[in-house]
Amino acid sequence: MTENSTLFISHTGVSLQHGIGFLVDEVQTGCGATGTFWAHEHFNLTDTPDIVTFSKKMLTGGFFHKESFKPQQVIDNRPNYR
Repeated sequence: MTENSTLFISHTGVSLQHGIGFLVDEVQTGCGATGTFWAHEHFNLTDTPDIVTFSKKMLTGGFFHKESFKPQQVIDNRPNYR
């Protein structure tokens, strides 16, 4: 296990302990740049990150998130100009 693995595993533990999301930014490292599809796969995490951001090499931008981060209600606050 590398130092980075230990660091990431401890961060996931802290996020769980305090009830906050664990976000991994894969904008530059995702899509195979490090030998695996996602760079965080190298860290042997016990669970997947709550949110993963990506773009660039995938020719698009976006994020994945766990079902627990899905809003319960969508609020549309755009003005109605009809």
